[in-house]
Amino acid sequence: MAEAFGLSADIVPTIREALNRGIVEGETWYAVAADWFDAWSRHVGFSKDPNEPAVAEGPKPGEIDNTRIASEDLKLKEGVVEGKDYVLLHESGYKLLRDEFTTRREVKGVGQSLGGKNAQCVVDFQLRKVTVTVPKYFQQYQKSQNEGRDYVPQVDDEDLKESKVAATISMSRYWSTEKLQSECCKAIEMEKDSVRLILEDETSKEMFLSSAAGENVGETLLDFSFN
Repeated sequence: MAEAFGLSADIVPTIREALNRGIVEGETWYAVAADWFDAWSRHVGFSKDPNEPAVAEGPKPGEIDNTRIASEDLKLKEGVVEGKDYVLLHESGYKLLRDEFTTRREVKGVGQSLGGKNAQCVVDFQLRKVTVTVPKYFQQYQKSQNEGRDYVPQVDDEDLKESKVAATISMSRYWSTEKLQSECCKAIEMEKDSVRLILEDETSKEMFLSSAAGENVGETLLDFSFN
């Protein structure tokens, strides 16, 4: 079969594992248009069940075309349904197909936990890029506190006040406030336990970090902007 159908047939076991794999938090997944995947499956005689006999028929499909399920900004279109309109494929298998066929409108998602004991994981295709920025002197102050060193930020120094530390994260709609705080602090290299996160409302683009020793540095604004 490998000689008759090329690389596609060689990767069948990997694709089967990627299709049947359980969703794990943090792992990357891709949506592949169901009509394209069906055409590829017929071409190589693919079945999710390895015990089913392989019957290869049909021409080799062209590029992976996700235009029916994905918008121009590479998001899943409203109303598309997994299993009917697209298949969910772990990156370990998807990248092999992409390398052979290329992709039009690649749709990427990340496994997210819904929280709680024995929490279910789902794939979030609606991640938003978020940039978090904090004054550098405040980050230095927190680091010194965590290391047991004395540090008094020279807040009157205009150059220091203007100096910023910035990082970009991909935020999931499934994140709790605690998870958001944790990821923001990780991105700007600050200890989660040493800061407090306050969200004014669900759509707020600003967050405030305040020190446990607030009388020393007061409150400082952490810019929170959607890209």
